Amino acid sequence: MSTKFFISFVAFDVNVIGDLFYITPLSSNRQYIFIKNIKRLISFKISLFITDHSIHLLFFYNW
Repeated sequence: MSTKFFISFVAFDVNVIGDLFYITPLSSNRQYIFIKNIKRLISFKISLFITDHSIHLLFFYNW
């Protein structure tokens, strides 16, 4: 693997990762809204998971 290829590959990866996580405060930005919805979905699934397991533990252990 040549040095030029390695440097261009790393630069490409940094550019892609930077573009994926680039968030502007504009509410009309589609990428911002997409990431905001993904965060909302993940937090909803985590809270649903915690609630489900809490209810399961309450009934399983008869507290």
